[in-house]
Amino acid sequence: MGRHRKQTHAENVAFESIYAKSRTSRIPQEIQDELLDAYTKFCDRKDTEDILIKYIPNLFKTELNVPDKLLTFINVQDFGMDRLETSSSDVSQIVDFEKYLYEGALLLRLNAQIDIIDYYWYMILATVNGKSELSSAEKKTAYKQRIYLNNLKMLCQKLKQDVPTSVMLDMITVINDGERAWMNYMDFALVLGRTGILGEW
Repeated sequence: MGRHRKQTHAENVAFESIYAKSRTSRIPQEIQDELLDAYTKFCDRKDTEDILIKYIPNLFKTELNVPDKLLTFINVQDFGMDRLETSSSDVSQIVDFEKYLYEGALLLRLNAQIDIIDYYWYMILATVNGKSELSSAEKKTAYKQRIYLNNLKMLCQKLKQDVPTSVMLDMITVINDGERAWMNYMDFALVLGRTGILGEW
């Protein structure tokens, strides 16, 4: 627990007020217990003491009821043991329990607030597409959509908000380390977390 651990993207951009200091201690005990229980049950079903990172999506879906709309965006490599800490590259395919706690806590937090995330995501997609609301069919696949800079410009115009293009671009790129000029469902959820809309534990 005392060794230095490289933070993943999700930890760097979301819920900084929660994970600011002693990260493990700021994860509520009930969340840690829930994650431990799920981990143990999954290991029992697989008859193993370790879990391979390729099974992470299945673990969260079957044991913790995390929906595909969130699991689609996770990177299983974020859960693996660091290669520098091992002498075998094969060990990097094994879940690091500490990382599992950090990433799992974030997923559970987002899942607990999924209705709020959906509400704002549907509202933005409907607005930029000139609709009062999305249809039921559109809502089912809404998590696959993206918001681009032009969409944000249009949104600001409709809301009569004079926001500089550079500021809007920062809103998009800061969440993904400047890798792309668009925002997906998970990016948006993390933005809501950082701005406090999803609250804190």
